[in-house]
Amino acid sequence: MARLPKVRDYLEWYLDWYAAEHPTTITKARSEVKRFIERFGHRPIDSIRAVEVEQYKRSRLLDDKAAKETVGKEIRRLKAAFNRGVEWKKLDVNPLASVKAPRGVPSVAVKFYDRAAMRRL
Repeated sequence: MARLPKVRDYLEWYLDWYAAEHPTTITKARSEVKRFIERFGHRPIDSIRAVEVEQYKRSRLLDDKAAKETVGKEIRRLKAAFNRGVEWKKLDVNPLASVKAPRGVPSVAVKFYDRAAMRRL
């Protein structure tokens, strides 16, 4: 028998596990999956298609005016949650497997100084 719960049921179960393992970041995790649950929560996981997630991503960026970094974090959080379900054999599929998270602004990357730059400082 296939293991294909509804999106809301699985993600709420996952967040309960996450809260015990990562109590300091559970609030952020809940926030990052909230809108996805609002949009897809009523549907079985196997009914979600990558093209729908791409439309969701586009809507978050253009309609909600969410930053690329924000949407990227949401997508990566969801991919990790569904990957965990597949690893644990709770799920048969990860509906976000082929979805790429948008990358944020390159300038947020950490800059490392070489010795010459350190001396100048």
